[in-house]
Amino acid sequence: MALVAFVGVAGPLAVSLPARAEVPVHVGVRAPCGDDTTFFAKLADHAPSVVRRSEGPGTDEVRAEVVPEGESFVGALTVRHRDGQEGRREVRGETCEQVLSALALMGALAVEARAATVAPAEPPPAKPASAPPATVDRPAGSAPSSWIAGAEGGGASMLGVVPSIGAFVDRSFLHVAGSWGTGNAAVETGSLRFDFLLVRADVCPWRVELGLGFAVRPCGAVGGGVVLAHGRGLPDAAASTRPWVAPGAAGWLELKAADPLRLGLRLGVEVPVIRDDFSVALGAAGGPSRSVWTPPLATFTLALAAGMRFP
Repeated sequence: MALVAFVGVAGPLAVSLPARAEVPVHVGVRAPCGDDTTFFAKLADHAPSVVRRSEGPGTDEVRAEVVPEGESFVGALTVRHRDGQEGRREVRGETCEQVLSALALMGALAVEARAATVAPAEPPPAKPASAPPATVDRPAGSAPSSWIAGAEGGGASMLGVVPSIGAFVDRSFLHVAGSWGTGNAAVETGSLRFDFLLVRADVCPWRVELGLGFAVRPCGAVGGGVVLAHGRGLPDAAASTRPWVAPGAAGWLELKAADPLRLGLRLGVEVPVIRDDFSVALGAAGGPSRSVWTPPLATFTLALAAGMRFP
């Protein structure tokens, strides 16, 4: 009579599975033709990766039992895997040895198949010989932290257009510039000259990269300084100096040219807080006067800047 579980198999069973990492196995056998040692040897013939271990966590448990039944033998195999899965198989054969060998092959197949689907525990990562230097990642869109210094020139919508020149420094989100601008207002017998000595600070917390070296920086701005008025060709003309304070907003379009050159275009709007009226007397002191210029409610500014980056 052939084994019921292996119909069509003739001769001794000799199946060997591919070797893999060690698989710990605990065996227990009750059979008239063998013991634990005999059964484990048969199991290892088919699965060379199994190693015998005591019962416990992380170990597969394979138990086999063979009992006579009439003129044949019946075998039962129970496999309890380390992950808690459990399976049971039965086989019938003519001799006890034949049944025990079949159970060993079935156990080897079950243990190896399950081991292939359960990922082995990863070893703890090795500690590096020396800790790498700490690095700080700059958030996307933040401004570079290098110093940039250079010159800028532009104009403002005061007295027509008042041209100006100046210098600036730029660090991270802060752009500070000092400038001098001048303009004239004509009167009947002469003119009134205005000199604007100003310092402006742009606070630009965001930077949006556009690609190809271009970037946009929206900014809050505040300007301060003095306005000097001088009479030209006017009798008894006296100079006047008045403060200037003007908060506002601005936007920079920047171009990162060949390093370390930086170029920028600034558009801004400012709202003068102090709007003193500048006037000239038309006759003798204490007589009527004529208003020459009063700062507008808002001024618009344009500036071009070129600078060099310093580490």
